[in-house]
Amino acid sequence: MHLTRKGKGWAARCRVRDLDGVTRQIEKRGTSRAAAQRALQDELRQRHGQRVEALRPYSRFRDAADIWMLKIRERRADSTYDLYTPWLNKLVLPQLGELRLVECDVANIDAFFSRLERARLSVVQEDGTIVDKPHYAAATRRTVRSVVSGVLQQAVLHQAIATNPVRNLERIESAKGHQALRRAG
Repeated sequence: MHLTRKGKGWAARCRVRDLDGVTRQIEKRGTSRAAAQRALQDELRQRHGQRVEALRPYSRFRDAADIWMLKIRERRADSTYDLYTPWLNKLVLPQLGELRLVECDVANIDAFFSRLERARLSVVQEDGTIVDKPHYAAATRRTVRSVVSGVLQQAVLHQAIATNPVRNLERIESAKGHQALRRAG
């Protein structure tokens, strides 16, 4: 930035490469040196937009989740927001929230989903016997996968990570017993 005296005021100039790839000379004036500088900075922010929500490789998963949920709230139906919020808050953030985005690789995300698949819940049946059943059904794990994928897609959009690791995970399939029951019913 170059500041020069122009008559009774000041001029702030710089060269800027616009989004169309063309480099242009920009000049703004003000009654004082600082006023000219502020005017030029305001012009540059308007031209390029201000990245308020920038994510970096060492930002936390939680930060990307905040940005993603704001977008969900603005762009999707309330029912989508209402579906995703409890899973994000009670299951995803407690386990992934403090990871750095650079740590959200296929191995870590796969380990998270493996833990969900292995989680068991003891259920007392009518005859009094106790049976261990999956704590999270395949449909629930698919919803959680959508949440994790959406959050990590924000990291991709902000160029904090190169690719979304969720895309490289195996499909989530229903347990064999569930398939047989569904076909019979």
